[in-house]
Amino acid sequence: MNASAKTTTFSFLAAAALGAAVFMGCTVESGTVDDVDGGTQDNDKEDSGSSTGTDSGAQPDTGGGGETCESPQTSKFEPATCQTCLEKSCCLELKNCFNLPGDDANGKVNCDGFKDCLNDCAQKPAGQEQDDCIAECTDILAAPGVVDAWQSIQACADQSCATECAPE
Repeated sequence: MNASAKTTTFSFLAAAALGAAVFMGCTVESGTVDDVDGGTQDNDKEDSGSSTGTDSGAQPDTGGGGETCESPQTSKFEPATCQTCLEKSCCLELKNCFNLPGDDANGKVNCDGFKDCLNDCAQKPAGQEQDDCIAECTDILAAPGVVDAWQSIQACADQSCATECAPE
């Protein structure tokens, strides 16, 4: 894959995952970037003595912080600065996508397979052939949940890693 194809793959993948909304300039504002614990705001507050018995003491997996992002992802994003930023800022989204199983028996691909499929589409000439390829990846080959999880990665990347993942 040449450098131009590598750099356009991520933005191309975004377009594929978000469909027409990307081309219309739609932005996703989920509010999750600053809300690292899934919506609860009082995880760090001391309990005033009452106990409901529902707190197991386990903290939610925020995917951020100084720890390493560990997901089963094998197909990395290019350039490397994009992958690094995603691991730092979008780890939960990476884990949620790349932990989804494929369905080999039914020809459905996991997130790695989906990413590879879209990378292959990026190599096709722009136009109907490329559009058909993207539609096949998205509508036919992606296992359940993969496209939605991919959109979450893209939304996080757009909000947190736009510079690092921008096409050159």
